[in-house]
Amino acid sequence: MKLKQSLPILLPALIAFGCKDNNKQEEKDEVAEDSIAQQDTIRYHSEPLITDHYTADPSAHVFEDKIYGSFE
Repeated sequence: MKLKQSLPILLPALIAFGCKDNNKQEEKDEVAEDSIAQQDTIRYHSEPLITDHYTADPSAHVFEDKIYGSFE
């Protein structure tokens, strides 16, 4: 019974809270993008084994100087 009485008050309050301004989140996203853009000095451990085949399979394996994977 109390829920029915408090619903006209709670519903608009919840809607107003849900429609708040999200500028703070957008500012944080912009700062994160800037910091990622500044990290262009990535150094890798070694050169890639395969440079002419592009695949989404991350599980290429090397055994006894042979590379195994699903390359089409």
